[in-house]
Amino acid sequence: MISALTRRLGTEGRLQIPPGALGSFDPEAPLPASDRRVKVLFIVSAGRSGSTLIDLLLGQTDQITAIGELYAVWLVGVHDNVGCGCGHRFHDCPLWTAVFQRSFGGIDEVDADALVHFWERNSEMFGEHMRRLNVASRRRAIGANSDCTPILESLYHSVAAETGAELIVDTSKSVFHAAFMRNSRVVDPYVLHLVRDPRGVVFSWTRPKVELGYDGGERMMPAKSLAVSTAWWISINHYAALLEKDFPGRYQRLRYEDFVADPEAEFRRIGEFCGLEVDPAQVFDMAADAIEPTHSVWGNPMRFDKKVTIRADERWREGLSDRERRIITATTAPWLRKYSYRP
Repeated sequence: MISALTRRLGTEGRLQIPPGALGSFDPEAPLPASDRRVKVLFIVSAGRSGSTLIDLLLGQTDQITAIGELYAVWLVGVHDNVGCGCGHRFHDCPLWTAVFQRSFGGIDEVDADALVHFWERNSEMFGEHMRRLNVASRRRAIGANSDCTPILESLYHSVAAETGAELIVDTSKSVFHAAFMRNSRVVDPYVLHLVRDPRGVVFSWTRPKVELGYDGGERMMPAKSLAVSTAWWISINHYAALLEKDFPGRYQRLRYEDFVADPEAEFRRIGEFCGLEVDPAQVFDMAADAIEPTHSVWGNPMRFDKKVTIRADERWREGLSDRERRIITATTAPWLRKYSYRP
């Protein structure tokens, strides 16, 4: 089992899940025939960039199902049984129990420990995986060499079948989730590269934050150092930008600051990008009144909110010290210019 879990991606063979880790699921078996491919919008960004806000708003339309940060489904969903955005525990959520039944024969058929380890080793940004992303041919071949691809395809296919959604939003922020789907026969992938001023992102990451959904109500997410947060922002945006060449016509960049400045216009632009006609006025009227719960697996605690107030979070302007601001600005200067942020 250990060798199967830790075998590296490469020409030596397909990186496989351990036998039985997903019940009788066969990654080589084709999915049931469908009259349409599944559209999936991948929001790729550094954490604390506003992806949960956009996910929550998109999920208010009848055409779209917002599933939050799917990368975490094995740990926080299957293993820890946290609260889904709908208010139920994951194992009791009507949608996710139906999805796992359809895909894998039930949540109880999943070896949570094995899947957590498998996903961490093969769809996270570290070491050799990150180096592969810099080489176009190797980056584009990732999906063909990993069982992550059919596993994700099955999940997206089942969500679409259970909800009838025209579009599924995956806010995992993972470059790998999009890369796995590049040559999919099941999924039509769209990439939304979400960018936020690095000073706002780093300020947020260097402060502890509450996590909701666990037994007892909440726990604290540890803070990250300024150096780690800044390096992470640079890394994610570097690799996300590479996807523009891999997904011609299906890559769009959006600044968080532009979204909160004119959310209706940007909301409409996202819909048009994905080939959907959406009514922003209806969504934003609802956001100010009463939000419909989504089936977000994981994300910012606002996924549990009943109302949404859309405004720019610029606490970093007062919260960062002059020294912190100078360090972040100097380190990210090329990207500040690229994304039209003022030094």
